[in-house]
Amino acid sequence: MADFVQKSDRNEEAVALLNKFNYYDQAIHCSYYACLQFIMFFNLKKGIDETSLKHAVSQSKQKGQGTNAAYISLMLNYIKRIDVRVFRNLTRDVGKLKTLRTDADYSERMLSILESEEAFRLAKSVKSELKGIIKI
Repeated sequence: MADFVQKSDRNEEAVALLNKFNYYDQAIHCSYYACLQFIMFFNLKKGIDETSLKHAVSQSKQKGQGTNAAYISLMLNYIKRIDVRVFRNLTRDVGKLKTLRTDADYSERMLSILESEEAFRLAKSVKSELKGIIKI
């Protein structure tokens, strides 16, 4: 379980290195996965079992989405039950981060330092909210 936290932290460290050498698209990619890996940790910490995960992945694929969307959906469904305001904030921030990551990975356009900094800010914000919920 702690390995997801370590992977998340290492992706954050990679963001700084990638930005230093103007690899903004790659830095955005790392910001997204720093966030996603922490979401995976959060889901495990909250006791989401393998059956629930498999069901969420299956539903996600039926909607034409991937495994990442399943992890995000599980987290958001949990948050929605405890705090609607936080749910709305996380839905917005994860959505923006996913859009930036999609642009960074699939757009022909090279993204900027400002977009990379925004992706990092969003990832840190999501992680901070989730840490507050699980009291880390």
